[in-house]
Amino acid sequence: MTDDASPGSAGEKVPPGVDPNVAHVARIWNYWLGDKDNYEVDRQVGDQILAMLPDVARLVRAHARVLLTSTLEGVTDYIEADLRDPDTILREAARTLDFDQPIALMLMGIVEFITDNDEAYAIVRRLLDAPPSGSYLAFYDGTNVVHREASDRIAQVWNESGNTPVATRTQPFDSLDEVDAFCAVGRKP
Repeated sequence: MTDDASPGSAGEKVPPGVDPNVAHVARIWNYWLGDKDNYEVDRQVGDQILAMLPDVARLVRAHARVLLTSTLEGVTDYIEADLRDPDTILREAARTLDFDQPIALMLMGIVEFITDNDEAYAIVRRLLDAPPSGSYLAFYDGTNVVHREASDRIAQVWNESGNTPVATRTQPFDSLDEVDAFCAVGRKP
């Protein structure tokens, strides 16, 4: 992790719509990955979380190694959309993905930002309805079932410091056939 110059330092202009005084999850991950596109508040919140959950640093380094490798066989696309608008996500994804063929849907640490349980379940259900049989789902969501005190404290620190609140679910997505836990990999029948 770096304390090098961050966006907005040394006279750089802060991009429109960005508040450098409010932590943002993407910039916190950017800091954990050792990049420079983060602000002091992102580093402070990131360090608080690391102090409470030291294994995060090891996991972030592992993710960074994976992100830095690729092959020529794949295609990557970027969709700028809100998870609360799954129809836009599906429409934009169809530009790159063939929904007549099995695909992999990955909801990795994003559903926790939908704090209303009913809304979260409906979004996941809508996204799971689109891919055909044989598709896969990789999923994890924030929970406090295993390490209640630490998880609740992490959520509290984040919710007091970040601009998008997180939820720690106490009940898994058991209403979905494909998902029976807070963390799962499943195949759509």
